[in-house]
Order: sequence, then structure tokens, then C-alpha cells
Amino acid sequence: MAKITPRETQHLRVRIEPKLLTKLEKSREKNGRTLTGEIVSRLEQSFQTDDRVAKVEELMLQRMEDWKDRYDERLETVWQQRKEAQATAEQTLKDLELQKAEFEQFQRKSEGAIRAAAVVDVLLGRNKLKSDLLRSFAFELAAVAEDWLASESNHRQLADRVVARFNNQQTQEAGR
Repeated sequence: MAKITPRETQHLRVRIEPKLLTKLEKSREKNGRTLTGEIVSRLEQSFQTDDRVAKVEELMLQRMEDWKDRYDERLETVWQQRKEAQATAEQTLKDLELQKAEFEQFQRKSEGAIRAAAVVDVLLGRNKLKSDLLRSFAFELAAVAEDWLASESNHRQLADRVVARFNNQQTQEAGR
């Protein structure tokens, strides 16, 4: 094939199906062109369309990359929030387990106090005065530390507090 110079126009022999030739003829008449002009115009349009399609594909690929990046960022945020929520839930569970253990210990102590109170009631019978005095002593004794009872003056203070509590209870009951 001979080299073509840019200024030369080539003549081509092309076979065209009759249906396509009829369409080209109608389009040529509508657009006011020669048959060659219509064919050249349509070929140029096809290349322009290819260029536009390529640009659209490029834009779509860029948008898809942007969406993927945003998705990845959001996914990372969600995973971080999930980790934080899981850590919070684990800490809450530990706190609840600790509170449960403390409650169970309190419950055991309360049950012991209830049993001791029942023993006191049995031993003292229905004598309310003796029972109230003994309970006052028990409450005050439970409120002080063991080393607090080591000195004689502390014993006296404890006795004074028991008597004051007992007198206060008696005064309240008398007012009822």
C-alpha cells in the first residue's frame, strides 16, 4: 500500500448492504449532503462518540475509585466503633461481675445478721427492751474497726454510743 500524504483524499471502494444504503440515502437527503459527505460525517461522529464514551468510562472509573475510598474509610470507622463498643461491653461485664460478687457477699452477711437476730430473739424471748439494747450494741460494734476496741477508752466510748442509740430508740418509740 502506498503512503498517504495528509492532503490527498483517498478513494475507497466499499460494499454496502442495500438496507444500509437506503438508510444512508434518506439521511443524506434529510441533512442536505452528498452520499460521501453523509458517510464521512457518520464516521467522524462515531469517532467522537468513541472519545466521549472513553471520557465517560474514565470519569466513571474515577468515581468508582472515590466511592471505594469513601467506603473503605467508612468501613474502617465502623470497625473502630465496633472495637470500642466491644471494649466498653467487656468492661461493663467485668463491672457487673464485680457488683454481683459484692452483692453476693452483702447477701451472705445479711443472711448471717438475720440468723443472728433470730438467735437473739430466741435467747431473749419477747423482751423488747433487752432485744433493742442488744441490737444497738451490735450495730455500733459492727460500725467500728477491730483495732478500735483495743484501748479501754474506746470501750467506754462504744458503751456511751450504745446507750445513746438505745435511749434515742426508746424516745422515738415513746413518741409513736
